[in-house]
Amino acid sequence: LWPHQWALFPQLILAMLISQFGEYWAHRCMHEIPFLWRLHATHHSPERLYWLNAARFHPFDTAVGYTIATFPLILLGADADMLLLYSIWVAVHGMFQHCNIDIKLGPLNYIFSMAELHRWHHSLVLEEANSNYGNNIIFWDIVFGTMFYPKERTPSEYIGLSEMKNFPKGYWGQIMSPFRWKSIT
Repeated sequence: LWPHQWALFPQLILAMLISQFGEYWAHRCMHEIPFLWRLHATHHSPERLYWLNAARFHPFDTAVGYTIATFPLILLGADADMLLLYSIWVAVHGMFQHCNIDIKLGPLNYIFSMAELHRWHHSLVLEEANSNYGNNIIFWDIVFGTMFYPKERTPSEYIGLSEMKNFPKGYWGQIMSPFRWKSIT
Protein backbone atom coordinates (compact mmCIF):
# COMPACT_ATOMS: atom_id res chain seq x y z
CA LEU A 1 0.00 0.00 0.00
CA TRP A 2 2.95 2.35 0.48
CA PRO A 3 3.46 4.77 -2.46
CA HIS A 4 7.04 3.73 -3.30
CA GLN A 5 6.75 5.48 -6.68
CA TRP A 6 6.56 8.89 -4.96
CA ALA A 7 9.68 10.96 -4.42
CA LEU A 8 11.22 10.57 -0.96
CA PHE A 9 10.10 13.99 0.38
CA PRO A 10 6.36 13.46 -0.29
CA GLN A 11 6.75 9.99 1.26
CA LEU A 12 8.23 11.65 4.36
CA ILE A 13 5.26 14.02 4.58
CA LEU A 14 2.86 11.09 4.37
CA ALA A 15 4.91 9.18 6.95
CA MET A 16 4.74 12.15 9.31
CA LEU A 17 0.96 12.48 8.97
CA ILE A 18 0.40 8.76 9.54
CA SER A 19 2.95 8.19 12.31
CA GLN A 20 2.12 11.38 14.16
CA PHE A 21 -1.59 10.56 14.32
CA GLY A 22 -0.90 7.57 16.59
CA GLU A 23 1.89 9.35 18.41
CA TYR A 24 -0.36 12.37 19.05
CA TRP A 25 -2.95 10.14 20.75
CA ALA A 26 -0.32 8.16 22.66
CA HIS A 27 1.27 11.41 23.91
CA ARG A 28 -2.09 12.88 24.84
CA CYS A 29 -3.01 9.69 26.73
CA MET A 30 0.34 9.86 28.53
CA HIS A 31 -0.84 13.18 29.96
CA GLU A 32 -4.48 12.31 30.60
CA ILE A 33 -4.35 8.74 31.96
CA PRO A 34 -2.77 8.66 35.44
CA PHE A 35 -0.86 5.36 35.06
CA LEU A 36 0.59 6.46 31.71
CA TRP A 37 1.51 9.85 33.21
CA ARG A 38 3.71 7.93 35.65
CA LEU A 39 5.72 6.71 32.67
CA HIS A 40 5.81 10.10 30.93
CA ALA A 41 6.62 12.24 33.98
CA THR A 42 10.33 11.46 33.60
CA HIS A 43 10.35 13.43 30.35
CA HIS A 44 8.78 16.45 32.09
CA SER A 45 10.96 16.29 35.19
CA PRO A 46 13.91 18.49 34.06
CA GLU A 47 13.71 22.05 35.30
CA ARG A 48 14.98 23.56 32.09
CA LEU A 49 14.45 22.80 28.42
CA TYR A 50 17.61 21.32 26.99
CA TRP A 51 18.33 19.41 23.77
CA LEU A 52 19.15 16.22 25.67
CA ASN A 53 15.59 16.18 27.06
CA ALA A 54 14.62 14.80 23.65
CA ALA A 55 16.03 11.46 24.82
CA ARG A 56 14.98 11.63 28.47
CA PHE A 57 12.11 9.16 28.60
CA HIS A 58 11.18 6.14 30.61
CA PRO A 59 11.98 3.08 28.43
CA PHE A 60 8.32 1.98 28.46
CA ASP A 61 7.27 5.45 27.29
CA THR A 62 9.80 5.24 24.45
CA ALA A 63 8.65 1.75 23.49
CA VAL A 64 4.99 2.76 23.34
CA GLY A 65 5.64 5.92 21.33
CA TYR A 66 8.04 4.31 18.88
CA THR A 67 5.81 1.29 18.29
CA ILE A 68 2.69 3.38 17.75
CA ALA A 69 4.53 5.71 15.37
CA THR A 70 6.41 3.18 13.25
CA PHE A 71 4.16 0.12 13.20
CA PRO A 72 1.64 1.67 10.77
CA LEU A 73 4.48 2.65 8.42
CA ILE A 74 5.87 -0.89 8.47
CA LEU A 75 2.39 -2.37 8.08
CA LEU A 76 1.76 -0.16 5.03
CA GLY A 77 5.05 -1.33 3.49
CA ALA A 78 7.35 1.69 3.87
CA ASP A 79 10.84 0.58 2.84
CA ALA A 80 14.06 0.77 4.83
CA ASP A 81 15.17 4.05 3.19
CA MET A 82 11.91 5.73 4.18
CA LEU A 83 12.08 4.39 7.74
CA LEU A 84 15.70 5.57 8.03
CA LEU A 85 14.84 9.06 6.76
CA TYR A 86 11.86 9.18 9.12
CA SER A 87 14.03 8.09 12.08
CA ILE A 88 16.71 10.67 11.31
CA TRP A 89 14.07 13.41 11.01
CA VAL A 90 12.51 12.44 14.36
CA ALA A 91 15.87 12.34 16.17
CA VAL A 92 17.19 15.65 14.82
CA HIS A 93 13.84 17.39 15.17
CA GLY A 94 13.53 16.21 18.78
CA MET A 95 16.82 17.91 19.67
CA PHE A 96 15.71 21.19 18.09
CA GLN A 97 12.27 20.86 19.67
CA HIS A 98 13.82 20.72 23.13
CA CYS A 99 16.74 23.11 22.57
CA ASN A 100 17.12 26.02 24.92
CA ILE A 101 17.47 28.71 22.27
CA ASP A 102 15.03 31.36 21.18
CA ILE A 103 13.85 30.27 17.73
CA LYS A 104 10.96 32.17 16.14
CA LEU A 105 9.29 30.21 13.36
CA GLY A 106 6.33 32.50 12.73
CA PRO A 107 3.85 30.79 10.38
CA LEU A 108 5.92 27.56 10.44
CA ASN A 109 4.56 27.06 13.96
CA TYR A 110 1.40 25.90 12.20
CA ILE A 111 3.34 23.05 10.59
CA PHE A 112 6.17 22.03 12.93
CA SER A 113 6.14 21.45 16.66
CA MET A 114 9.44 23.13 17.49
CA ALA A 115 10.88 24.76 20.61
CA GLU A 116 8.66 27.85 20.43
CA LEU A 117 5.49 25.72 20.73
CA HIS A 118 6.94 22.85 22.69
CA ARG A 119 8.11 25.11 25.52
CA TRP A 120 4.41 25.66 26.30
CA HIS A 121 3.99 21.88 26.50
CA HIS A 122 6.60 21.80 29.27
CA SER A 123 4.98 24.67 31.21
CA LEU A 124 4.47 24.45 34.96
CA VAL A 125 0.86 25.54 34.31
CA LEU A 126 -1.14 22.36 33.68
CA GLU A 127 -3.57 23.98 31.23
CA GLU A 128 -0.61 25.08 29.09
CA ALA A 129 1.27 21.80 29.44
CA ASN A 130 -1.70 19.72 28.34
CA SER A 131 -1.40 21.03 24.79
CA ASN A 132 0.93 20.83 21.78
CA TYR A 133 1.19 17.05 21.89
CA GLY A 134 2.61 16.82 18.37
CA ASN A 135 6.11 15.43 18.58
CA ASN A 136 7.12 16.59 15.11
CA ILE A 137 4.20 18.28 13.42
CA ILE A 138 1.43 20.30 15.01
CA PHE A 139 -1.21 19.21 12.45
CA TRP A 140 -3.12 16.85 14.75
CA ASP A 141 -3.15 19.44 17.57
CA ILE A 142 -4.81 21.86 15.16
CA VAL A 143 -7.33 19.21 14.07
CA PHE A 144 -8.20 18.17 17.64
CA GLY A 145 -8.05 21.66 19.18
CA THR A 146 -5.05 21.18 21.48
CA MET A 147 -2.65 23.66 19.89
CA PHE A 148 -1.62 26.37 22.37
CA TYR A 149 0.19 29.36 20.89
CA PRO A 150 -0.54 32.66 22.67
CA LYS A 151 1.35 35.17 20.53
CA GLU A 152 0.93 37.97 23.07
CA ARG A 153 2.95 36.09 25.72
CA THR A 154 6.25 34.31 25.93
CA PRO A 155 6.51 30.99 27.72
CA SER A 156 8.17 30.89 31.10
CA GLU A 157 11.74 29.68 31.27
CA TYR A 158 10.68 27.62 34.30
CA ILE A 159 9.51 24.12 33.51
CA GLY A 160 9.32 20.79 35.28
CA LEU A 161 7.06 19.11 37.79
CA SER A 162 6.34 21.81 40.35
CA GLU A 163 3.81 19.59 42.17
CA MET A 164 6.34 16.75 42.54
CA LYS A 165 9.29 18.06 44.53
CA ASN A 166 10.38 14.49 45.39
CA PHE A 167 10.65 13.26 41.81
CA PRO A 168 13.95 11.32 41.56
CA LYS A 169 16.89 13.01 39.88
CA GLY A 170 18.91 9.85 39.23
CA TYR A 171 18.49 7.33 36.43
CA TRP A 172 17.43 4.30 38.48
CA GLY A 173 15.08 6.37 40.60
CA GLN A 174 13.37 7.60 37.44
CA ILE A 175 13.21 4.07 36.02
CA MET A 176 11.49 2.90 39.19
CA SER A 177 9.34 6.02 39.67
CA PRO A 178 6.14 4.66 38.01
CA PHE A 179 6.21 1.74 40.45
CA ARG A 180 6.96 3.88 43.53
CA TRP A 181 4.51 6.66 42.69
CA LYS A 182 3.01 7.18 46.14
CA SER A 183 6.42 7.76 47.69
CA ILE A 184 7.28 10.56 45.24
CA THR A 185 3.96 12.41 44.95
